[in-house]
Amino acid sequence: MVQVETMAQFGVIFLLFALGLEFSMAKLRVVPAIAIVGGLLQIFLFMCLCGIIASVRLIIVKMIRFSVDFWAVTEEHR
Repeated sequence: MVQVETMAQFGVIFLLFALGLEFSMAKLRVVPAIAIVGGLLQIFLFMCLCGIIASVRLIIVKMIRFSVDFWAVTEEHR
């Protein structure tokens, strides 16, 4: 088990080294602008998604509560 983990770690190290050889300084200078815009966009989209999910969940909970309350009221009147 330890041998597999060690080999996997070496594989990751070599992969990162190979990726590092592919980048030039000109490409790396562009990264901060792209990272800032991409990061802000990702945060904004995730916030929107969480808001939509929370709204849908709230609507479903209200529907269930209404159904249970309605069922309880109709059972009392029988």
